[in-house]
Amino acid sequence: MKIDFAELIKDLKDDIMALARKTLTERIKEAQDDAEYILDFAKINLEKWTEELADGRLDRDDFEYHLKSQRDLLSLAALKQAGISKVRIDKFKEEVFIIITSGILKATGIS
Repeated sequence: MKIDFAELIKDLKDDIMALARKTLTERIKEAQDDAEYILDFAKINLEKWTEELADGRLDRDDFEYHLKSQRDLLSLAALKQAGISKVRIDKFKEEVFIIITSGILKATGIS
């Protein structure tokens, strides 16, 4: 299955920006910057894992494990510098990765 990865990333960014506007209204710019950072940081791996998932070379559990490993490596500096609490940052980061996971699973036809 061929995935239009550029379009997938655009859709994920749109969904994450909507999340930022909804959950971090007082710091939308910082949330958007950190969301961009997450996608840029993980883009190469996301593309590889998405292709492997779509081709059946990677199963859902392994895909989710790889994503979790990326999430655990990230520090959302812009939100920290803006004074957002660690609890709110962690919640935002978790929701971003839920968006990424569900978006990629949907794009690959796996639910």
